[in-house]
Amino acid sequence: MLDFQDKIVVVTGAARGIGQAISIELAAVGAHVILADIQLEPQEKTVSELQSRNQKASAYQCDVTSDESVKEFASHVLKNIGVPDIVYNNAAFIRSGGILNASVENIRRELDVNVLGYIRVAQDILPNMIVNTASPNAFVPPPIVAGNLLGYYITKGADVSMSQCLAMSLKPTGVGVSIVFPDLTYTESVHELTGTAPSEFNTGFADFVST
Repeated sequence: MLDFQDKIVVVTGAARGIGQAISIELAAVGAHVILADIQLEPQEKTVSELQSRNQKASAYQCDVTSDESVKEFASHVLKNIGVPDIVYNNAAFIRSGGILNASVENIRRELDVNVLGYIRVAQDILPNMIVNTASPNAFVPPPIVAGNLLGYYITKGADVSMSQCLAMSLKPTGVGVSIVFPDLTYTESVHELTGTAPSEFNTGFADFVST
């Protein structure tokens, strides 16, 4: 198991869902977690809970679609906390829509957050390890959502390719690039998109895996 004690870890998209859960787990094993998300209030609540347990955490408002916002965030972290040991790109924007009814504007936004946002963060905080969240569904989207999340799965496939390119180009520098493939996870975003209850969602996913 990796030793996260006193490691500085940036987690984007940390206001809720997977990003929030990752931040909580990393803080529990001794990391100084820096939560970054366009939504500040829920992050501050998480940080308050972590600090009440004498764990190290900070929250910052950062819009990964804004060059200026990312640069300001990166500059603040590097100046006031230190060079991150791990940058966990997890921010995501998801909107429903299949090939016949997907909004091009929504897909453009998904690309800006889910792909270009990762690049912005990587470029401004590059000197150490980078971890990108992709999705196993970039290869085989499950039927429960496959037909209705065109833009999202396009961006996740792009994240895989981007991470592979980064890994090859940065290998000589000693900077490691990893891709995390979490299983399909029931989060607030999934509920908002599908309207399914956790039991219904889990049943649909289990049926897909068993076929």
